[in-house]
Amino acid sequence: MKTVTRLLTLIFALTIALLAGLEASRVNANANTNGQNDGNIPVGVRATKHLRPVIESPKFYEQDPRNPVREVKDGNTVQIPRKGDNAPGGPILGGTNPQIDAQNPSQLTPPPTDNGAVVNLKWSLSLSNRKLVDGGWVREQLVTDLPPSKDIAAAQVHLKKGAIRELHWHRVAEWGMVLNGSIIVSTVNETGESNVFEAKQWDMWYFPKGVSHTLQGVQDAGNEFLLCFDDGNFEALGTTFHIVDWLVHAPPEVLAKNFGVDKSVFDKLPPKNPYVQSGKVTNSTRALVKNESKYLYSAPMIKDWANNTAGEWLIVDKTNFPILNSLAATVVILRPGKMRELHWNTNGDEWIYFHSGKGRATVYMGSTLARTFDFEPGDTAVFPDNAAHYIENTGKVDLVWVEVFKDNMIKDVSLSQWLAFTPPDLVADILNVTSDFVEYVATNFTKKRFLV
Repeated sequence: MKTVTRLLTLIFALTIALLAGLEASRVNANANTNGQNDGNIPVGVRATKHLRPVIESPKFYEQDPRNPVREVKDGNTVQIPRKGDNAPGGPILGGTNPQIDAQNPSQLTPPPTDNGAVVNLKWSLSLSNRKLVDGGWVREQLVTDLPPSKDIAAAQVHLKKGAIRELHWHRVAEWGMVLNGSIIVSTVNETGESNVFEAKQWDMWYFPKGVSHTLQGVQDAGNEFLLCFDDGNFEALGTTFHIVDWLVHAPPEVLAKNFGVDKSVFDKLPPKNPYVQSGKVTNSTRALVKNESKYLYSAPMIKDWANNTAGEWLIVDKTNFPILNSLAATVVILRPGKMRELHWNTNGDEWIYFHSGKGRATVYMGSTLARTFDFEPGDTAVFPDNAAHYIENTGKVDLVWVEVFKDNMIKDVSLSQWLAFTPPDLVADILNVTSDFVEYVATNFTKKRFLV
């Protein structure tokens, strides 16, 4: 009986082996000598005598043409040549984000003049958590987002028509500028002085720490403004104080005693501060608006800004906005192909918000360190104290940005003006340039160009 069982087992095994061999022969017949097939065998799989084909990894320049290796050149994503590419670097075979690569060509392929490990100096507000509220939204850039920005934090705020930014105050100074629409601003300071004014596009306001204020959107299409605060760690505890948050944490009998009313008056206080809430722009509010306030800077028409063939710029500091103790600002409109001249600032970090257009800047940090960054709308940046830089318009439309300093003045040194006033022989010897070039600079750059 055992012999019969062993014989049957052997016959069964031989039958299975025969069937497997027939199946392998059929698969092999469907494959050509290059491993290609009639569609039954995936690319990268070589047919063999076995039931389970052998998977071969593709060679470096023999990737599956249905999923080609790509890189970004001149803002476009293109396929890398398969062979004969002897340029520095190589394709990105691992994970990458083509959209981010396209926005940052100077990171994907840094210019040869970049050098060393320079800390990241850029943050996109598109990466910030957008806080959605009744009546609008807000998104911030804090020192936790951009660690080098220790002096300045910022927020971009949108208010629908009638929406109200709750009554509040800060322990730090606030600077604001309207980007779109218009904003009704009301303030009360420590002397009881009150102001109600309407700020329009490019108008600015400034509140020293402790000045109470509230903001309301005016225009139907929406109202947006940029805020800067002279502390990068703006969201730290004890920075912002809201009226509702304060009152709901005060005993009702104390509130009643303060105002001389029954405590039932406060029974319907909101349970928490609304931050922003919907509202209406009433005629009584409009009747209070007077555009004469020491806290308001009314920007002139763009045609009246400082200008040359490269663009326009508006400097707002203590000379034309006396209330400023910090947060002096410049708004710049730069033509395509032009640049903010090579310079450095002597009075601290330069914080920047890019409003529209495309640009790039190389920041020289000293000690051979330099890094180039590309900028899109909504990007922010910080150029460290005394770091040399330029900003170039690399797009096809005007590049518009705002630069803010934790100071009451704008102070910079122009490279061209520096060379123009340095003894010519010294310039020629140190830079190894011709005397004609030195004479040209000395003749044409005794005044700052600002934009070139």
